[in-house]
Amino acid sequence: MPHMPSERAEPGEILARIWQDALKVPAVRETDDFFDLGGNSLQAIQIVSRVRDAFGVDVTVDVLDRASAFADFAAAVDAALAARPAAVREP
Repeated sequence: MPHMPSERAEPGEILARIWQDALKVPAVRETDDFFDLGGNSLQAIQIVSRVRDAFGVDVTVDVLDRASAFADFAAAVDAALAARPAAVREP
C-alpha cells in the first residue's frame, strides 16, 4: 500500500513523495523529468491517481505528458488547486 503523506506536509513535498514512490527514486528535484526518471504509462496513471487522492483535484495523464518536468507538473497541480471552487478549498 502506498504511503499517504501527512496533511501537514507542504504540497511540493507531498507531490515529490508521490513521484518518488511511483518512480522508485530516492529524491526528486525541480528539474527532474518524468520520462528521464524512467516513467511509463502505468506510473503516470499512479501519479495522477495519487494526486487526486492527496489533493482532491483532477489532473490527467495528458497534463503529466505535457508538463513532464517536476516543476512544471507541480505548477499544473497548483493551478488545479487554485481553480477549485471555494467550497472545496481547505480553510
